[in-house]
Amino acid sequence: MGKKKILGILISIGLIGSFTWTYINRVNEKNTREVETNRDTAVLVQKIGQSSYGDKIKYSGKLSYGEEQKIMSILDSKVVYVGVKEGDYVKKGDIILKFDSSDIDKNLEKVKSSYSEALNKGKESLKKLDGLKDNLKANEDELKKLKESKEKLESEIKELENSLNNLEEKKDEISIEEYEKLKEEKNKENIKKKSELLKVSAEIKTKEVEILALKKSVQGIDKIDLGALEGNGNNKVYEQIEKLKESYTIKAGIDGKITNLNAFLNEKIENKMLPAVTISNENVLEMKFGVDEEYLSNFKVGDKIEVQIEGEKETYKDIGVVKKIDRKSDLRTGQYNVYLEIKNNGNYKINDYVSFFLQNNSNVSNDMISKNCIIREGDKTFVYVVKDNIVNKKEVKTGEEGTHKIRIKEGLSTDDLVIEKGKEYVKEGQKVNIVEGEK
Repeated sequence: MGKKKILGILISIGLIGSFTWTYINRVNEKNTREVETNRDTAVLVQKIGQSSYGDKIKYSGKLSYGEEQKIMSILDSKVVYVGVKEGDYVKKGDIILKFDSSDIDKNLEKVKSSYSEALNKGKESLKKLDGLKDNLKANEDELKKLKESKEKLESEIKELENSLNNLEEKKDEISIEEYEKLKEEKNKENIKKKSELLKVSAEIKTKEVEILALKKSVQGIDKIDLGALEGNGNNKVYEQIEKLKESYTIKAGIDGKITNLNAFLNEKIENKMLPAVTISNENVLEMKFGVDEEYLSNFKVGDKIEVQIEGEKETYKDIGVVKKIDRKSDLRTGQYNVYLEIKNNGNYKINDYVSFFLQNNSNVSNDMISKNCIIREGDKTFVYVVKDNIVNKKEVKTGEEGTHKIRIKEGLSTDDLVIEKGKEYVKEGQKVNIVEGEK
C-alpha cells in the first residue's frame, strides 16, 4: 500500500473521531439543559402576620390646589356679562359674572310704588273720619294674618336651612349626583320662600303705615308726621331686596387663577351640577393622604412635616403644615383624609408626587408583609402566592408602609404563602420548591 493512501486513511479516521467527539459533547450539553429546565425553581416564602413597619411609616400623595373657590349657580337667568377667560388671574372682589336681574329690578320698582301709594293713602285717611274704626279693624286683622304668614315662612326657611346643613353633613354618605340634586332643589325652594317672605314683609310695612295713619286719624290727630312714616322700616325692606340683587353679580372670593369657566354670554347655565367658575390659588398647594383610624393619633392640626416633592426637574425638600383632618372616614377607602398645606415657591405643579416618612406611635399591625413581596404594575399591586407548589398571581390592596414592611388591607389570608425572594424567576402556573422564611 502506498504512503499517500495510508496518510489519507489516517486523516479520515482523525476527522471522523473529531466530529464524533463534538456530537457527543453537544448531546451532553442539551441533556444538561433539559435537566436544569425540568428542575423546580426554589423560592423563599412568608405568611402575612404581626410585625412593625420599621422605624417610620411612609405616606404619599399628589399636589392639588389648597385654596379653591368653586362658584355654583342656581339662578335661572341668562349671563349678561363675562369678565374673565380661563387662565386669567383675578383679585378678591373682582367681578367675574353678571346674571340678568331685570325681575329683581321690577320688584324694587313695585316696592317703591307700594310705599308711595301707602303714604298717599295715609294722607287721604286723615281727611276721612267716617268708617275709620271699621277700616282700622279690617286692616289690623289683615296685618295679623300677614304676620302669621311671615312667621310660617320664617319657620319654613329655618327648616330648609337646617335641612341644607344636615345635607352638608351627610354629603359623604350619598352620591355626588344625589347630593347636588338635593342641594339644588332645597336652594331653589329656599330662594322662593325668601322671595315670598320679602313680599309679605313689604305688605306688612305697607299695612303698618296705613294702620298708623288710621290710628292717628281716629285719635283726632289731623296731622301725620310723614317723615316718620317714610322711615318706618321701609328702607330695611328695600335693602333686603337690594341684597338679593347682589347675588346676581358673581365676585372672586380669593386671589387666584381661573382654572375652569362654564358660563357663556347670553346663555343660561344649564348644568348646575358643575361650577360656573373655579378660581384656584397656585401659591397654596395641598397634599391629601389617607390614614387608618388606629394611626390617626400620629397627626394633629398645626403639625409641621418635612416632605419630599418630585418636581419636573429635580426633587425638593419642603415643609407642609397639617391644616385639616376629616372627622368622618372616606366611604370609598375607609381611611381618614388628612390635608397637608404646602406653600408653592414656584417649583411645584399640580399632580407632583409628594412623600414623607413619619415616626409611628403605634407601629404594630397583624397584617404586615415584607415589601420585597410586592409587584407594582401601573396603579395595581400584586403578589405571587404558592399553593400546592404552584404559583398564583393575586391582586392586593396595601396600606401604610414602613422601612421594610407594608400593610396588606385586602387580598390575602393568614394561610397564604407569599413569595419574597425568587419572584423574578417565576410566572403564574409554574411549579416551585418552597423555602419558608420568617413572618
